Amino acid sequence: MLFRLFRKRSVYVPTWRLALVLLVVVVVMAVAVLRGLYPFLALSSPVEQPDVIVVDGWISDRSMEAAMALAEQKSCKVMLVAGVDLATGHFLSEYKTYAHLGEATLEAMGVPEDEVHPAPAGPNHRHRSFAGAAAVYQWLETEDLLASRIVVITEGPHGRRSRAVYRKVFGNAPTGIGVLSMPPVAYDPESWWKTSSGMKSVIVEAVAFLDEWLRDGGRETNDPATVQTGVTAAP
Repeated sequence: MLFRLFRKRSVYVPTWRLALVLLVVVVVMAVAVLRGLYPFLALSSPVEQPDVIVVDGWISDRSMEAAMALAEQKSCKVMLVAGVDLATGHFLSEYKTYAHLGEATLEAMGVPEDEVHPAPAGPNHRHRSFAGAAAVYQWLETEDLLASRIVVITEGPHGRRSRAVYRKVFGNAPTGIGVLSMPPVAYDPESWWKTSSGMKSVIVEAVAFLDEWLRDGGRETNDPATVQTGVTAAP
């Protein structure tokens, strides 16, 4: 009875030699991804002579020092610090936003008060990069400096997504927007997969960049005028 319900077929399966070749290919590709993912995300593509240096307020003090050194090297007299409201320590800190915290940090390092300005992005914790870029756009628009060439100083694997967001906010201006990705302090970029902080940082940023590339990070618009920031709320 069973022979009427089943038919005999010949099935080809890989030999051990082919299986070994496939395993080697998979291992090589995995190593290539591990080695190449961080450099791809941590983009550094500065403009030749920036007019404005934009600093992410959440970056480390070491990266802040690098931003200050770049401003001195390029004789740049305008530094903007972008950042949303503090999510932790808001009630204890004198500074309520990463923008004001970063501004105070740079001033303590020696940047003149009239050369560094905050661009607070408000309590926009869902789209922080976009809100920060919108706050920078609004500040430059208020000061009639929208035509400026800017370079964004960020940290770790955030660089490529940061530049993508700024280009969308500023009308996709490829020649006037640069980015510098400073190395993180929490892990070694050359072996980021060996630490939990490196794994979380790089993998999460890779997914976030893919989301930004495919669907603008879930935003309905890239118009900076639609964002209520600390710049637009200021008297």
